[in-house]
Amino acid sequence: MPLCSCAAVLNSSADRDECHFADPDSFDIHWRIDRHLAFGHGPNFCLGASPAGMEGRLALDEVLRRWTDWDIDYEGTVLHHTSTTTGWKRLPVVAS
Repeated sequence: MPLCSCAAVLNSSADRDECHFADPDSFDIHWRIDRHLAFGHGPNFCLGASPAGMEGRLALDEVLRRWTDWDIDYEGTVLHHTSTTTGWKRLPVVAS
């Protein structure tokens, strides 16, 4: 029997634990994230996680190989934050 029938998982809070990260609202490429939730967990772990990771890596490698001189247009960025997601609604890049 579940403890609460109205329980919800808020993915936007993942990897933002102030007990685990000194400044959870900032991005640090050196963070050790040892419990990623994007593809689920346990018996509900996504079977497509491995191919998706490989495809993402290949796509990013190819984009960075082809376009080496670029920068982010910080004034044109728009942060998208809802109760379930946190990310960029708009993140334009420009050739440098």
